[in-house]
Amino acid sequence: MDKGEFTINNFLKKLITISLSLIVVFFYINNVKPVHATEVKKSFDYLCVASTSLAGDIEIKMNVTPTVSIPDFVQPNQEIPVTDMKTAIQVDLTGELAPLKAFINPFNGHVSQFQLQTVNQTVNAVGEEGAAIPETPFNEEDTFIPFQISGKDTNVTAGEESVDIHVGEIEAEIHAKLGSTPINLPVTCTPPSDSLLATVQVEEAADATDPEISIIGDNPMHLKIGEPYTELGATASDNVDGDITDQITITGNVNTDVAGEYTVTYSVADKAGNKTTATRTIFVKNTEEPGDGDKPGDGGQPDGDDPGDGEQPGGSNPNDGNKPGDDDPGDGNKPDDGDDDSGDENKPGGDELPGGNDPNDGKPGGGQQPDDGNGNPGGKIDNPKNDMQNNVLPNTATNTPFILLIGTLLLVLGGALYVTRKFVFN
Repeated sequence: MDKGEFTINNFLKKLITISLSLIVVFFYINNVKPVHATEVKKSFDYLCVASTSLAGDIEIKMNVTPTVSIPDFVQPNQEIPVTDMKTAIQVDLTGELAPLKAFINPFNGHVSQFQLQTVNQTVNAVGEEGAAIPETPFNEEDTFIPFQISGKDTNVTAGEESVDIHVGEIEAEIHAKLGSTPINLPVTCTPPSDSLLATVQVEEAADATDPEISIIGDNPMHLKIGEPYTELGATASDNVDGDITDQITITGNVNTDVAGEYTVTYSVADKAGNKTTATRTIFVKNTEEPGDGDKPGDGGQPDGDDPGDGEQPGGSNPNDGNKPGDDDPGDGNKPDDGDDDSGDENKPGGDELPGGNDPNDGKPGGGQQPDDGNGNPGGKIDNPKNDMQNNVLPNTATNTPFILLIGTLLLVLGGALYVTRKFVFN
């Protein structure tokens, strides 16, 4: 690209920029309306009453056509701008005003008030200074006097619902002359029953409030291992959408076969996209045994001894090297342990077994088996476990004096029988 082409391109760019700027200025000067605004124009037939000193009160008909720019819609409680107001007015000369034509030509005056009304507000569309009625000459045969006044930009306040804007009362003065003497005629004009100028829609307020979730049932929830978990669900409500329970989604798993802490999450969103979540916590615990509340096996048995400490019921420890029957229930001593306990010498098992063996030589039963008197092993002794159930040691030995006594008694009895048969029955 040479220098000449570069200069032409720059010139074209500047020309386009200037052209666009001129277009923007042109539309701005000519009051281009905002895209959200609408021009409203409507005609109303007013009835005015003018007070005169000569003719008293006279009625004047007047057609009023205001044109204003008003937004199509606004947010709740927002200001509604009413701008670019121009009002075309035609005063009827065919009625009671006709006899006064000569006194009001050229027609002029001043409008001090032009009301615009909403349900809660009234504003003056011509401002505090009012608007001048331009001097308007008319012909004798004319039936009305046309003129136009300009209003002031103003605002009305929106509420939560659509806003109706009505035209209201107009107050003015008509300047007249009686000869060379100026006369001001006060005029009050009232609108018709249908005075609605425009309705501005109020958009719904932006929903920025999150829904609310209420969990049904216990939270937290406590379960035992193996106990089934029943999903009770939740409810949801929204300030705009109302009840949205059916839109709740539930996530999370609970395994009651494994102890631990679990969570279930409830989620919901309204139409505006506001979201809410809530969680339920579930604790799954081991089943507790009756007793001290510890793990199975830790609790004590009814006799107060711990089956895991090596001792058997009654205080004997099966792991201390002693066998069942070694101890004497009640005194805690071994048979024939040398103690001078009462009754130890005459109790069965209190003396050494025949053969002179120690009953505590480590064999089952607490001693050797009794022999037959000739040094040969005899029969096995009774199982001491059976006797221990009644807390009585088995008879594991014989008593020599006792046997001799029995033998003597048998000899005496035999002798008595022999004597009786021989000397008594013979």
